[in-house]
Amino acid sequence: MIPSRQEILYRVYGAWRFARLDSGGAQYFEASPETALRSFFAAVLVAPAFVFMLLLTRDSMPPGHPLGVVLIVGLGYCLLWTVYPVIAHRICQMIDREEAFFRYLAADNWASILTYHFQLAVLVLIVGGVVPSALAPLLELAMQACLLAYAWFIARSCLEIGGYGAAGFVVLQFVVGLFIQLTLLGMLYASGG
Repeated sequence: MIPSRQEILYRVYGAWRFARLDSGGAQYFEASPETALRSFFAAVLVAPAFVFMLLLTRDSMPPGHPLGVVLIVGLGYCLLWTVYPVIAHRICQMIDREEAFFRYLAADNWASILTYHFQLAVLVLIVGGVVPSALAPLLELAMQACLLAYAWFIARSCLEIGGYGAAGFVVLQFVVGLFIQLTLLGMLYASGG
């Protein structure tokens, strides 16, 4: 089930088209369960960026046993990739968008390669001192706004729903991700204390 190099490039190009606000990016993703399943390979490609972001922010992490931290972070990474799709799939079934869901999931997963690497680049600019510390929060806010708009555009283009419906999916994805992150931070602090 590992996608070929050609498929990876094809899908990432489709995600890039979405980043350029081109709804034609949807044509790079089939509406099939197999395509959606193969898109989870993006988690392997995103993992290095995820780890580098953690390493760059390790000073803000709570102390704890290294094995416990690795297990908790690994669990969190897996949950970030799986919980939202399960919930979104059920919602798509209820609104008669189940077939479109598979295109959306594939696009969203492959788009994660761009979003995580974009976040890493911004973090490097902030931690590296390229951006003055007074402007760092503004840059982070602008980055989050771009990422939310990108997610909204993908949801709207792939699910073929209205703007409010797409916003609902983006808010749901954000809330689920935030809940997972806060829960894991609580586990990290509990294991470190």
